[in-house]
Amino acid sequence: MVLAEWNTIGSYIVVFFGQVFLNLNWAVVSDIVLYIVIPTRRSSAEAFQILFSHALGDAGSPSLIGVVSEMVQRERERAGRQARDMIE
Repeated sequence: MVLAEWNTIGSYIVVFFGQVFLNLNWAVVSDIVLYIVIPTRRSSAEAFQILFSHALGDAGSPSLIGVVSEMVQRERERAGRQARDMIE
């Protein structure tokens, strides 16, 4: 967020690589699941893996982002008050 204020291209590059590295683990997880589960149960194992990853990731993400955002906002306000107090 701070980088975006000064360097928009740099922030897009950081976001791009962050997304790439976040998505690289999906292939590894799927490969591990398919490798360790017997062939007759692989489709169910893959379905449960997708279900749990979405349930833990997609369902909780908005709440987690909201909590983190509020913590950051409070910290910025506190730092601003401290800076104003030091000036006065």
